[in-house]
Amino acid sequence: MNARGESLALLFVEESPEDCSLVVGSLEREGIAVYSRRVDTPEGFRAALREASWDAIVSDCHTAGFGAERALDMLRESGLDIPLVVVAGLVGEEKAIDLMRRGASDFVPKDRLARLAPALKREVGDARDRVETRLTRARLAETLERHAAAIDSATDGYATVGDDRCFIEVNDALCALAGRRRESLLGRPFLDILENREAVQGALPACAIGAAGQSRLETCIARPDGTQVDIELTLTCRGEGKPEIFLFAHDITARKRHEAELAESNRDGERVRQVLLSVLEDQKEIADELRASEERFRGMLEYNVAAMFMIEDGNVTYANARTGQILGHHDSELLGRPILAFVAPEDHAGIASAVEELTSGRVARAERTFRAIRKDGTFVDMGATASRVMLRGRPVILGTAQDIGERKRAQAEIDRYIAQLEESMTSTLEAVSNLVELRDPYTSGHERRVGDLAAAIGRRMGLAEGVVKGLRLTGYVHDIGKISVPAELLTKPLRLTKTEFELIKAHARAGHDVLKDVNFPWPVAEVILQHHERLDGSGYPRGLKGEEIILEARIISVADVVEAMASHRPYRAGLGIERALEELEAGAGTLYDAEVAGHCLALFREEGFSLGD
Repeated sequence: MNARGESLALLFVEESPEDCSLVVGSLEREGIAVYSRRVDTPEGFRAALREASWDAIVSDCHTAGFGAERALDMLRESGLDIPLVVVAGLVGEEKAIDLMRRGASDFVPKDRLARLAPALKREVGDARDRVETRLTRARLAETLERHAAAIDSATDGYATVGDDRCFIEVNDALCALAGRRRESLLGRPFLDILENREAVQGALPACAIGAAGQSRLETCIARPDGTQVDIELTLTCRGEGKPEIFLFAHDITARKRHEAELAESNRDGERVRQVLLSVLEDQKEIADELRASEERFRGMLEYNVAAMFMIEDGNVTYANARTGQILGHHDSELLGRPILAFVAPEDHAGIASAVEELTSGRVARAERTFRAIRKDGTFVDMGATASRVMLRGRPVILGTAQDIGERKRAQAEIDRYIAQLEESMTSTLEAVSNLVELRDPYTSGHERRVGDLAAAIGRRMGLAEGVVKGLRLTGYVHDIGKISVPAELLTKPLRLTKTEFELIKAHARAGHDVLKDVNFPWPVAEVILQHHERLDGSGYPRGLKGEEIILEARIISVADVVEAMASHRPYRAGLGIERALEELEAGAGTLYDAEVAGHCLALFREEGFSLGD
């Protein structure tokens, strides 16, 4: 029937064509255009139901043994919702009641056809309303199923909280965050699983009267095993007179850990600066710059709620509001569009491949990073995780994504800061070395040459690059303790007396004491203390033997001896590199580590290493 109710498609169960014409004429006089078909056998009736769509069925009681009773049975078996109106001659009241019980919509005597038009209009309208109601319910069920699937696939925790502040529903992600089974959460007050409950209670939106509102804060979930999970908690009241709260929990444990690591790195850097700046006051400008950088970094990690989306046949069929916020669209503007429309051209191949692999079932889960295109043409770095699920018998891709641009920029800033800190530490140690040389100008360049030689030995031994760097920097300051030795002893042109030599020997412990509280990534203070120890226990200050001397100290001691013998001293001329190497060769295995000595000898005799100026 059309929108004005002026035409009907009618299927007649009637053996008399004249009676059909009589009924059609009656309806047309009422202003109803009729399309009709007449059948008088079960086979014809079944074929008509299969081949066309009918607004209503008009049936006589008896048509050569096939009438309204059999038609009603067959209609019920077909499952079709088509009103059947009985139009017959004289029929007893009991018969009419029986037909109505069987499912007939109405009964109209043939001598009262004026009643037929309003009866058909009424029954067809009611049938149409029933069809529309079923379609509406189906669409609603599909929407609810889609939303439920999206929520269940989310990596963030989600729950609905009732007006009694108890969980009504929770997703798998929240169960995982809480370390609890779903049944142990449902019906339980949501505050029970949280730390800092007073703060959360105070931040609740005013939902008691059903007003819309939202609150966001950071807190912790307390798990049954005693562990805690740092989360960002978002509480949203739906409003519209309904006091339910939607709860979202985003795991920020990794972010908290990065912040703690950065804070610890800052504290270590501060200790390094304070100790070394006590030796070199002219490094104040570097310290000020590092402190300013430290302040800039404290607020650089910012949380964003994850985007959630659904892809079917390569097109976006669901997107939450956060997705639209990231891409600069209203979320409704995303629906029905190809996912590649929001991906930078250079990333099309990777995203298309992931969509195809998920849709085909070759993989069940995929992770990608890519650049997304915003509505204004700008780009945003995204990190996405997607899974393949079956929805209504079809493969659907459910995904979550986050803007990782800020995180990438923050990491780059942290890396730059650490590099700057290391550079500052290196330059400070070099300045300390220069300070020592000012006290002992006759050995100018000694510490630098020792550091360079020690690094070359370490590299030839296959030590890690970080260890090699530590050897070089330790060599640069291994004689820092000489700042405690009277300058006249350092520059005395004659051999020292026993008492004077004991004063000189104290420089190893003095250097250790200066740097022992600095948290270097290398054992700098211990190497300074041990660099005059010898394998046979004849060294100082503690007379250590063999493996009691750490490897770095054994390397520095070899480099120190070779450089000292080869170079000039106030009380003698330089003995030359060959004489120094002979002394090293003679003491290998007794005074000096044999492996270290062997690599040092190979540097000079096989690789042509030079101490330089």
